[in-house]
Amino acid sequence: MNVGDTEKKIWTCFPLRTHRRCDNPIFSIANKIAYGEQMVKAAKNSTETFIGKSTWFNVNSDTVKLINKHVVREKITFLHQKIKELRNI
Repeated sequence: MNVGDTEKKIWTCFPLRTHRRCDNPIFSIANKIAYGEQMVKAAKNSTETFIGKSTWFNVNSDTVKLINKHVVREKITFLHQKIKELRNI
């Protein structure tokens, strides 16, 4: 895999190449963006649907309130709400 836009090569080691932890679409997105499509998906996509279909959430706010200069408070509030919903399933 090339380093950025250079001709310099970088080795992606085995634990990163063989991925067992996430399903699509996240696997495919990470593989394309971060690993130059070098990863191999070792696990089958889960058919478990107890938390629902994979979804992206857009958290909008009139004012962005940052925590420690990196975390958007509204996103944390939204995440807490979704975790509570999962606990009630």
